[in-house]
Amino acid sequence: MVKQSKQNGDASVRGTLVAKVEWAIRESIRDGSRYLPGNRLAPLRELAEEFAVSHSTVDEALQNLAHQGWLEQRAGRGVRVVQELPHRVVAFVSEEESRSWGSSLAEQLILQGFNEVLAEAGYQTRVYGLLDADDDKICLRKPVLSDALALARDGMLSGMVLRGNPENEARFAAQAEEIKELPRLPFVRIQSRPFWNEAHVQIDLRRQVGMQIRHLREAGCRTIAFCSGSTRSTRANVDFQIEVFKEEMLGAGLAFDPRNIIQVVLDDEAEAKCGYGIFEHVASQLFSRYWAQGRADGKLPDGLAITDDIVARSISLTLLREQVSVPGDLKVIAATNKGSGVYFPFPFARCEVDISEIGKEASRLILRQLAGDEAAWHQQALVTPKLLPPLVWP
Repeated sequence: MVKQSKQNGDASVRGTLVAKVEWAIRESIRDGSRYLPGNRLAPLRELAEEFAVSHSTVDEALQNLAHQGWLEQRAGRGVRVVQELPHRVVAFVSEEESRSWGSSLAEQLILQGFNEVLAEAGYQTRVYGLLDADDDKICLRKPVLSDALALARDGMLSGMVLRGNPENEARFAAQAEEIKELPRLPFVRIQSRPFWNEAHVQIDLRRQVGMQIRHLREAGCRTIAFCSGSTRSTRANVDFQIEVFKEEMLGAGLAFDPRNIIQVVLDDEAEAKCGYGIFEHVASQLFSRYWAQGRADGKLPDGLAITDDIVARSISLTLLREQVSVPGDLKVIAATNKGSGVYFPFPFARCEVDISEIGKEASRLILRQLAGDEAAWHQQALVTPKLLPPLVWP
């Protein structure tokens, strides 16, 4: 038993030494500090002396690197760096678990921006866990963050962009330590709070809400209602938006009445099972009750800010049924995603976000990290919405 334990310990030490030699050689190729494509590596004996390990340890490390596509070994020619390095690959990892078409489309737009910037820089991309549409059905592939991490540990990735669902934050936090331990892997989080002080990209929610309220104030509104939609796991963002709404109202000298907040909050299980159709149904019911109560009390708002385009569509249909004139009786501004395909029967003003910019900003941060920009490793990039005039769709 003691002999077997000693053998296991020796194997573990050897594996660690092989991994260290692998990493050192791979990094000297990756950053070009010592080896360029086509260069011959130092002889085995010199490498063994350099790393203070046995010849067999270096040989195993070189074989692993050759298997990973970094080196080529040919009889009589020694070991050379391949001409086309395999590391120019950035992974896009998504564990967005919503089965709604809305999230799938947002995912596609983010990915579009992500691919565009990296392709221009000569990088390939790999996608893990993307929601996909097939014959009008949403197909959810299994979560595969662990698969991407395994590839990163083998030195096969230049960087990683992670879009996580807040439902999975606890599990992500557990794996965050593993990401941090990867040797300087360029890494960016999108649409979620950061684990540590890593780079991340988010929509500028403060500016979005502020833009909505200022627009309604400039249109002459004095009693403004605020409507939002979220699941319980994403409620933190909405709570933040409500705080900003309160600040904007009080800062403008307008009364803040909690009764003018219509908050659609669903269980994650209900949203996953039914998709955004359940949001539309619940939003319609809540807003109908709110409007009926306001009419009975003689306290209807003259302005309405909506933070979600799916909820906005539902409310627009409710306003039609209630025969509310927009913008005559009620001026409305909705936060929307560019290209979301959600149209309104009323001339709503829009606070629009080009969702593909999230992917573009993430890719730009990755490229800056690869270029040695230290600030890019901890930067927060905010995607700014644009105020657009009302549009009427046929």
